[in-house]
Amino acid sequence: FVEQELGDQHAYTWAIHNPKASIEGGEQPHAHIMFSERIQDGIDRGADQFFKRYNSKHPERGGCQKSNTAKNAEQRKTELVELRERFADLQNAFLAEYGHADRVDHRSLADQGIDRSPEKHLGWIDSQKQTSKDFLLAYREANHSLDQHLEYLPQHLAMLDREQQQEQPKPLTHSQKQEIVDQKIAEAKQTTAEYQQLFEKYRIQYVDQTIKQELKKYKEQGAGIRQQVETLDQNKPMLFGRTEWEEQREQLVRQHQDIGALHEHTKTEKRSRLVSDECFGREVVIRHIEKNHPDLNENFKKAQELLNAVAQLKAYQQQQEREKAKENKKDQDNDRDYGMRM
Repeated sequence: FVEQELGDQHAYTWAIHNPKASIEGGEQPHAHIMFSERIQDGIDRGADQFFKRYNSKHPERGGCQKSNTAKNAEQRKTELVELRERFADLQNAFLAEYGHADRVDHRSLADQGIDRSPEKHLGWIDSQKQTSKDFLLAYREANHSLDQHLEYLPQHLAMLDREQQQEQPKPLTHSQKQEIVDQKIAEAKQTTAEYQQLFEKYRIQYVDQTIKQELKKYKEQGAGIRQQVETLDQNKPMLFGRTEWEEQREQLVRQHQDIGALHEHTKTEKRSRLVSDECFGREVVIRHIEKNHPDLNENFKKAQELLNAVAQLKAYQQQQEREKAKENKKDQDNDRDYGMRM
């Protein structure tokens, strides 16, 4: 690549590295190429003079002239894109020569028609931070999860492509495919709503059943106390032991009243509290749905995984947008400072 692009016209240096990746620990061979845009003009100069300001009147007194001096920003951008393309072509040629199936593309994801935010390069500092690494790994996992839960889409899309090709040669457009993805997300939300509605129905039934059993226990206890009072009344003493009998009966009456108060409290206030407690009966209801509604339960799990993956991707994209906005502001501030210095 150096021979192809620089030859003997520029001063340059390069290095090839293959360190372990900071995130996943695998190999990441890469090259660093740094060159000067100053062009050799045949004048013999030392290193100290070579990089000095160009002297148009007396070239031998100054440094070499830069090759991009007369080019505007659009020309420089175009040449940079073309340079990246030539590197990609060269790299792909060697990948093919050495039997690798992978290929590189110099274009952005948007230019390739891929609707996905690029990963942020963490750099040395952020790559040492566990929070940054965890967030990037979560983004990759979200992408992988989303791909897994959209595996059934390619078959469906391929079928639609075939049907469309029979009518017209063009395959499905990106917007048409996006509509299908949006439809699957909407279906996942609908499945989630159905599950949650059924879940709450069974949970309320579980609350009512729990309260019913507790009320039954209080009724049995109350009936037992009434039976003791009736037995006590049948054996009411005429003279001796009357005071002890009255105390015993009064104690039973108080117990019966306490049981009645618990009964009313459970029927109203305790039931209301259990209904509002979303965690009460959760595990019991989940097992009940797993057993009696296996299809809905399985669809709900897939829907949750899909929606979670979409949410993680959205969060990552929002963070990327915020960081891009910060970088743009930083670039603008740098440009303003540079203009003031000029």
